[in-house]
Amino acid sequence: KLMGGLALVLAVGLAPVSLHLRSPALAGRPRREAAHELSLLRLRGGGASPTEHVLIAAGNGLNVEEVAVEAFDGQKPGTSGLRRKTAVFMQPHYLEAFVQCVFETVGADELRGGTLVVSGDGRYHNAAAIQTIIRMAAANGVARVWVGEGGLLSTPAMSAVIRERDGGCALGGIILTASHNQGGPEGDFGIKFNVHNGGPALESFTEEVYARSQKVSSYKISTDLPPVDLTTQGRYTFCAVAGGPPLLEVEVIDPADDWMTVMRSLFDFDALRALIARDDFTFAFDGMHGVAGAYAARLFVDELGVSSESLRNCEPKEDFGGGHPDPNLTY
Repeated sequence: KLMGGLALVLAVGLAPVSLHLRSPALAGRPRREAAHELSLLRLRGGGASPTEHVLIAAGNGLNVEEVAVEAFDGQKPGTSGLRRKTAVFMQPHYLEAFVQCVFETVGADELRGGTLVVSGDGRYHNAAAIQTIIRMAAANGVARVWVGEGGLLSTPAMSAVIRERDGGCALGGIILTASHNQGGPEGDFGIKFNVHNGGPALESFTEEVYARSQKVSSYKISTDLPPVDLTTQGRYTFCAVAGGPPLLEVEVIDPADDWMTVMRSLFDFDALRALIARDDFTFAFDGMHGVAGAYAARLFVDELGVSSESLRNCEPKEDFGGGHPDPNLTY
């Protein structure tokens, strides 16, 4: 029963509980400055105050390029976003055209100076897509981007980050997931936008995205922003000149912190620990190499005292280990 409870614990974070305003301007944070050509250093540290390096460009700021593109047919998202074969999303300009339509639907005033969350379920093409979206976010005026370590955030964890982190200042989040659909080069890929209350975008929003996708003619992207190391928690800040205001901040965060805060407020962990400690209770959890595996040890082992031997297949993989991420009897 507790094994099934993880699905409840993971799913309950989807429910929006409050509305929050968009991000305040970035200011007042101590930084170490290092003037050099545009290249990213690996940041070390974590928690609330990771080590920070300021990156100084040789030019006058982010180089924004407006790339001409022809509209793609069928970019109509539902409440679960846009899902297509991975190969479709990997077509030149396909992802970029759709993301630009999302940004334009959000609106320039909301994006400017705002905080955006970007992560996914770890399926094939996840990491590359995140890097593209970061560069597009910078070009469209976003001031700060949060990314889960490894590029991972489950949908409930994404909701928790939007609603809880830094007072709930995020304007929303882009989630790269095709839910229970298979991953890998021959599998599926998906993208959806969660709004500032942590919940999925309303139909009016997705309809506007679709309308824009039918006539989109260009997208904006920062061409001189190098890839961010998503494997280590830390903060990257990009400035035009030493001592100048930040043009973009990218922070790689612990993917479970905000989610665990929400879970502790919703569930009686003491009662769950008492259940697990009973001699007549046994437990096993199969992460099926999906994104839930990234949370299993933190929840079950660290918080509830389950033996790590009770967890299996909890390493997220791009193709879900060749299996299926949906826990039903068919698979």
